[in-house]
Amino acid sequence: MKFVAVLLFCLLLNPAVGREACPGQIRVTFPDFSVPPFINGTGLNFSDPPGRLVDWVRQAIAKTGCAATPVFNRRPRKRGLVEMAQSQADLLLPVTSTAGRDGTLVFPTVNGRIDQRMALAGLKISLWVRSGERQVAWTGKQLVGPPGFRVGVAAGSVAHDMAALHGWDVELAVNSQKSIEKLVAGRVPVVLVADVVVQGAPENTRMLMEKLSPGLGVTYFYSAASVPFHDRYPEFMSKYWKALGEVAHAARH
Repeated sequence: MKFVAVLLFCLLLNPAVGREACPGQIRVTFPDFSVPPFINGTGLNFSDPPGRLVDWVRQAIAKTGCAATPVFNRRPRKRGLVEMAQSQADLLLPVTSTAGRDGTLVFPTVNGRIDQRMALAGLKISLWVRSGERQVAWTGKQLVGPPGFRVGVAAGSVAHDMAALHGWDVELAVNSQKSIEKLVAGRVPVVLVADVVVQGAPENTRMLMEKLSPGLGVTYFYSAASVPFHDRYPEFMSKYWKALGEVAHAARH
């Protein structure tokens, strides 16, 4: 009993106990939809090649100096977030920082704020309508449409937050691809999604869509860590985020 008491006392004095320099295995989760050339293939499997993001993660892990083995999984976005919260996955990407994810995911920070230098990419967010749509208009300040119209957004996304800031009524979907499907099917007259998602849609879908100008802004995407994984491997995560930012920046330029 005395030994246990001493051990507990030491743990309280040294919060770094339990931290390790390198993980042996890293469970990395990607979304189950295609965003070429960053993520290729749909469902639970990647196509060949799997996409730039997979390559960037491999390179970044190697640059940390840790001989860690990445295990890549694909999940629907909501399930991916749940698995991160339950510590069933270690890294999730690409993901944005939204209010609903505070305390669940850990992002790279500097001086208490998210470090945009570590971003995988900054992607434009725009309103999209069906080609030839004339009932919806966007001035950059005001969005008008048919009576009772709703803006299609992915639940919990940056687009969802942007729509809330503008006070728009929304039609929620599980991801941006489902929002686009609703638009093309005529279930919503307008959607708010990242331009790259539309660019990655099948050509016959893209041809049915038209972007409204101006865009609503740029959102930054990161590789986030689960809280337990970050707490156990803070040194690795610092090196990984730095390396991933360097790899992504070099690839973009």
